[in-house]
Amino acid sequence: MNLSCKMPGTPTAFDKLLRETLPRRPYVIVCDEAQQYRRENFEFLRKLWDTCDPKPAILFVGGREAYETLQSDPALASRIYIRLEILAMSPEEVLKTVPDSHPVWRDVDETLLKRIDTQYADGSFREWVRITKHVLKGLQYFGAEKVDDRVVDWALARC
Repeated sequence: MNLSCKMPGTPTAFDKLLRETLPRRPYVIVCDEAQQYRRENFEFLRKLWDTCDPKPAILFVGGREAYETLQSDPALASRIYIRLEILAMSPEEVLKTVPDSHPVWRDVDETLLKRIDTQYADGSFREWVRITKHVLKGLQYFGAEKVDDRVVDWALARC
């Protein structure tokens, strides 16, 4: 949010700063790892939504526990527009999606992509992000320009 000050030490001061800082145009608040939120966190966001103009879109990203908590409270449940569950990619989706996800994968042989997915990622985009980070480091480590078995083995050993 590019706050120009330190975070206040009290909930009331934080609430005031947040409301003064929020844009006066449509915006999105993303709450990651929402399964770790306490009911008070959800309640704060509900009150924020109720009192802001324009109303923010609030995106909760988290596991089933987060959804169950939201659903357990009628005041929160009535504000859920859509629940979207993101499943692991199929092997076919991996071959289509991964090369478009980062330039490092663009010209990699499909056999190597399948190997990485079978040995490590299992269709999880989050794991593909992790292996991508290690592959990039591996390319630097070996001074290589292309992803090959050596780079992949090195990267997989770090995952």
